[in-house]
Amino acid sequence: MPRAARRLRRLVRDWLTGPDWPRLPPEVEAAPWPVQVGALLASLASPSLEARHRAAWSLGRLVAAAAREEVEAGREVLRRLVWGLNEESGAVAWGAAEAMAEVMCRSAPLAEEFLNLLVSYAGDTPLTLDFPPLLAGAVWGLGRVAQAEGELVLARGGDQALLARLGHPRPEVRAAAAWAWGQGGLLSASPAAGRAVAALEGLRGERDPAAVFHRRRLVSAPLGELAARSLSGAWA
Repeated sequence: MPRAARRLRRLVRDWLTGPDWPRLPPEVEAAPWPVQVGALLASLASPSLEARHRAAWSLGRLVAAAAREEVEAGREVLRRLVWGLNEESGAVAWGAAEAMAEVMCRSAPLAEEFLNLLVSYAGDTPLTLDFPPLLAGAVWGLGRVAQAEGELVLARGGDQALLARLGHPRPEVRAAAAWAWGQGGLLSASPAAGRAVAALEGLRGERDPAAVFHRRRLVSAPLGELAARSLSGAWA
């Protein structure tokens, strides 16, 4: 890797945990598109959950903007993220599902093309992500896409995937599902809303620590509180 690209990756890594985020550093804005994308993709593997989400958010904004000019540019990045989530890639694709969602919530054409995959990653399908942190990312991603494309998420069966995940044995997956049900009017529009409300009510007493990324910040709270916020519509 060229020295300049390595330097840019370090710059992006520091920026994601600093006070100037989400405003891109001038050096990043001036860099060629492949270098920008590469630096943000690399930052998806940050050990910090907040930094990973910030990288996904920034990548989503960058890719969606490029896709408005040339949709194939967006497809190319999404294909890279999909490949990372493929078992054959041989790597843990930290932040990949979240980044896919951040692109799709800003690009309706790409959501139309790729949302089925995100639903498959989150639901009970042959493509289900078995590793709980990755599964939680896909579940969270459905909620993020629902913020912009709620009807599409319902049409593709995303609500059924989210309903199943409210009962997952791992708290980070349940937390992501509890948050997701509070997004995009899913609780008022889904045919499964009654069952979701009952499941969310059942989570109210859970005290497991949880964290979700909402409106560009990490919200940390007991899992039951996240469920209560979705039930009350407090995420809007």
